[in-house]
Amino acid sequence: MPQRGASASTTTVVGIALASALVPLNSTMIAVALPTLADEFDITKGHSAILITIYLVAMLIGQPTAGRIADVIGARRLAIIAVAGFGVCSGLAMFAGTFALLVASRTAQAVFASALSPSVQAILRKVTDSTTRGRAFGLQGSVMGVGAGLGPVIGGVLLAAFGWRAL
Repeated sequence: MPQRGASASTTTVVGIALASALVPLNSTMIAVALPTLADEFDITKGHSAILITIYLVAMLIGQPTAGRIADVIGARRLAIIAVAGFGVCSGLAMFAGTFALLVASRTAQAVFASALSPSVQAILRKVTDSTTRGRAFGLQGSVMGVGAGLGPVIGGVLLAAFGWRAL
C-alpha cells in the first residue's frame, strides 16, 4: 500500500492502463479478419467466428481463477507472466499453419489475457492512494474502452497492410 499522501507516478498508472488495453484491443481486432481467415483456411465464415467466441469464453472462465492466482503468487508476478505468455501465444498464432493451431494459440492467448485483467487492477489498487485511486481506475477504464473501439480500426489497417498474421 502506498504511504499516506503518496501515490504512483502518472507514468506508472498510464503504463498499467495501457497494458490492460491489450485485452479488449486483441479481442476486437480479429473480427475484421474473419472473412480472410475463412478463405485462408477454407472454412465457413461462421466457423471462423469461433476465434472470437473461444477468446471470450476463456476470459469469462479465466478471470476469477486468475484473481485467485494473483492472491497466491502476487499480482505483479502474474502480470509479468501474463504479458509474456500473451506475447508468446501471439507469436504462435502468427505462424499458425492450420485453423486448429490458430484456435489453440488464440485460446492460450486468452488464458493469459484473462490473467492480465485482475492482476493489473490489483497492482493499480496497490500503487495508488485513496485520493487518486478513482482517477486511476477511471483512466484504466477509459483506455480499455478506447482499446476496444480501436481494435477493428487497427485490425483493418494491419490486415490491409500486412495480412491477417499481423493481427
